Amino acid sequence: MRLEYLGEELHKYIKGDCLLIVTDETVAELYLDCCIQTVSQAGFEVHAFVIEPGEHSKSGDTYLA
Repeated sequence: MRLEYLGEELHKYIKGDCLLIVTDETVAELYLDCCIQTVSQAGFEVHAFVIEPGEHSKSGDTYLA
């Protein structure tokens, strides 16, 4: 699937209109702006949470402490 169709595809699976994108800094630099744009254009309210890259960032304990 191309990112341009992400918003349309998400409507098939998400009943609400608010979406949180969680990604790391590396992926965010490459894709976050495009994802936010296409998802917003599809009518979603979009929020993003960008984490540091690396294995240590994949643990909930890192953010719950």
